[in-house]
Amino acid sequence: MTGAAATPPPLPPRPASGPVEVRIRPGRLRDVPELVRLYLSLSPAARYRFHPFPFNRVAAGLAYSAVLVAQRLFSPFQRRHPRFLVGLLVAEVAGVDRIAGYGTMRGVLWEGMEPRVRFGFVVGDEFRGYGVGPRVLRAQAQRAVDLGYRWEIGAVFKSDTTALKALTKFGVRFYETDYRDPKAPDEENYFTEGDLHEILRLIPESTGMDRHAPAVRGPEIKPLATGGAR
Repeated sequence: MTGAAATPPPLPPRPASGPVEVRIRPGRLRDVPELVRLYLSLSPAARYRFHPFPFNRVAAGLAYSAVLVAQRLFSPFQRRHPRFLVGLLVAEVAGVDRIAGYGTMRGVLWEGMEPRVRFGFVVGDEFRGYGVGPRVLRAQAQRAVDLGYRWEIGAVFKSDTTALKALTKFGVRFYETDYRDPKAPDEENYFTEGDLHEILRLIPESTGMDRHAPAVRGPEIKPLATGGAR
């Protein structure tokens, strides 16, 4: 006998000012089913912007499991060996028993530059507006700084105006590039670079994102520095 789909518990009300309580912690293997649920619950547009490759339930589960196993195994080597830096942080909103968002981290070596950390993060559609994204970004920055890193890098679609505005607010710089994601060949991209100490300064530990901060200007675009990832 098939029952009706369970209705998820209601979210706490959005406060008039300031963020709700958001807790960030390292991901665990037992989080995999919930991470898969979060990913599959994203709107098609949000899922595409986060990762254009359309993971199914099995592929997503394997991907999350591999990252979480690597995070645990490689932890002793992440400070001295950037190639071993891999991690996943999850965000939880107080009073809600499901994951609200998560962020991934990966060490990258750029030719002629000091090691950098590549960030990616996503927030569940129903948790947008709770200040989860800035909390995840700050936790990623703090983790990277604790490991001795100074710079983060990433990539963002030029069409993703929401992400561009948010990243600009957090001091991230944008660089022109000819890179195209093979899974989204029609999308033009910016490479991004952020000073981790500046990100920590702009996202205070106790307050998250200021809902009443003034509007930000569009991103300042710079030529991409020579050299490539290796």
